[in-house]
Amino acid sequence: MRWKQPVGHFFTGTSVNADVLKSIGLRVAAIVCDEEICHRICLQGLEATAARPKFTTENGNDVYTMYDPPHLIKNLRNNMLRYDILIGNDVVSFDITFPHYLIMNRLAFCVLCLN
Repeated sequence: MRWKQPVGHFFTGTSVNADVLKSIGLRVAAIVCDEEICHRICLQGLEATAARPKFTTENGNDVYTMYDPPHLIKNLRNNMLRYDILIGNDVVSFDITFPHYLIMNRLAFCVLCLN
């Protein structure tokens, strides 16, 4: 089994320079970030897109990029609170799903209390 270890975490106030990431000198397998504009600018500089979520470093390593799943879930929730989602002729509304959320939340709490 090959182990993976996170080696960096950066707080930036501006966009991250894509050239620095390409020439970091480590074998980077993936970059995970939230959807802040500075990160989107960096991913554009690395030419990573939804259709092609990877780029190749100067030494030939493929580096995959992805948005942080908890942030994606949070953004989906926030958008569902504000807007209904139209899929074909069907409407997905938080007004409909919220009671199910409350039931699942109570069940999860009960399971935690039993353990």
